Amino acid sequence: MGENRISNVQAAAQLPLSKLLSRAETDVSYRASLASELRPLTGRSHVIGITGSAGVGKSSIISKLTQLFRSEDHRVGILSVDPSSPLTGGALLGDRIRMSNHYLDDGVFIRSLATRGQLGGLSSAIHIALSILDVAGYDVILIETVGTGQADVDLGYIADTVVLVLLPDSGDTIQFLKAGSLETADIYVINKADRGNSGRVVAELKTTLGLNNPYSEDELIILETSAITDNDSGIFQLGQELDRIHGRWIKDDSLRAHREAKLKGRLLAGIRHAIVSQALGSQQANMVTTNLLESIQLGEIDIETAISTAVEKLWTHPDR
Repeated sequence: MGENRISNVQAAAQLPLSKLLSRAETDVSYRASLASELRPLTGRSHVIGITGSAGVGKSSIISKLTQLFRSEDHRVGILSVDPSSPLTGGALLGDRIRMSNHYLDDGVFIRSLATRGQLGGLSSAIHIALSILDVAGYDVILIETVGTGQADVDLGYIADTVVLVLLPDSGDTIQFLKAGSLETADIYVINKADRGNSGRVVAELKTTLGLNNPYSEDELIILETSAITDNDSGIFQLGQELDRIHGRWIKDDSLRAHREAKLKGRLLAGIRHAIVSQALGSQQANMVTTNLLESIQLGEIDIETAISTAVEKLWTHPDR
């Protein structure tokens, strides 16, 4: 059974891949067993995350990057994480229109994944989708997400390289910083730069990142693009930077360590979420929280003491 599934993935036919992914999305046990089988065969694809708020032009950038990678004979997988139900259409309709040039290309696989209320805004099926496309021989996998803070942190765990897209008139950089997006990104793209005023956002980025980023200003990658333009040198430059970063990791043999660090972060984040969800969802947690809240309101304890007490009762010594 396992050999047949692996053969189906490696055959890379789009319809069987879609059916395989559809079942993996809805069947947890099937997804787990398939992930175990595929894991030893993964690691070949360059996974690129593209994030930013709605309307910044992520789909246009992805479409142009796909065109660029296909001109270099790379096979491209596109995973669009939709925060709404796929039954409602929403932003997916616009995405499909922008991607229409690639739907008939056998070298491009496009799939929308609903978040289904997952923590951080990423679909639980994203990991198995990445493994399937990797084993199927897709050289580059592009993940599109809507920048929502925790979603970008989670994206940083699974993408080799993260691109944050901003607008020249957005003024959102400080908000993104608070949401965690800035620290996660490897490349910063000011899209629709033909509007003008992009210099202000570039300056703001450099100032903000200079205070919060471990890299020197010379190492910061901030690009200006206009993805809707047919011949945009900015997209070509973005493609070059993505190749350069990935190539550097391969050349100095650090890609494995880079991915292991991300995997460890993802594992720890998942463990924290599972522990918190289990503990805070219990009847005991509700009782402890209610009692501590009452004590704070009566002035009997301060909130720091209440937090320490909760940790003691729920985690350190839950039997007391």
